[in-house]
Amino acid sequence: MEKHPWNSENAVSEFIGSLIKLHSCTNVLEIGVFEGQTGLAMINVLPKNGNYTAIDITEENYTNEFKAKLKKHRSLIGSSFDILPMLLVNSFDLIFIDSVHEYDHLKKEFALCENLLKQNGLIVLHDAILFKGVNKFCNELKSNKGFEVLILETPKEGDREPSGLAVIKMLYPNKYQ
Repeated sequence: MEKHPWNSENAVSEFIGSLIKLHSCTNVLEIGVFEGQTGLAMINVLPKNGNYTAIDITEENYTNEFKAKLKKHRSLIGSSFDILPMLLVNSFDLIFIDSVHEYDHLKKEFALCENLLKQNGLIVLHDAILFKGVNKFCNELKSNKGFEVLILETPKEGDREPSGLAVIKMLYPNKYQ
C-alpha cells in the first residue's frame, strides 16, 4: 500500500517512539492522527500501564491495525478546541501536535495543551520547517524564556521536502497563554 503524503515521515514516528522511551512517558496525547501511523509507534513503545489518547475530527482514515490497537486506548472525535478543555490538567508526559498547520490555530491549540502537560513534559510539533504557520509559532516560542525549543530537520522521503520537528519543553507552567 502506498503511503499517503499526509502521513508523518517514518523517522518522525521512530523519533517520537524514542522520546517516549527516553522520557519514560506513560501518558501521551496525539492531536491530528490521520491514518494512525505515528499513533501506532507511540502505542507500541508505551509501558503496559501506558495510556495513549488520540484526537481527530474523524476516524474514517484510521487503518485497521490502528483501530485494533486503539481498543485498549482512547480516541476522541471532534475539534481539539472542544475536547482539550475537558481533559485532566497535568495528565500528559508528551503531546504530539500534527493538526491544522496555520499559525492562529496552532497558537490556540498549544495554549490549551499547556495545562495538560505534566511538569517536565514535552510538546512535539510536526512540520516545524515546512509550514510557515508552524515555523512562525516555533520561532516565537524560541524568544520566550519560558520554553526550550529544538527544531530538527527531518530526512527527505521520496519527493517530499523535509518537514521538520520541534521538541518543546515548558520551563515554567502556563507561560504562553
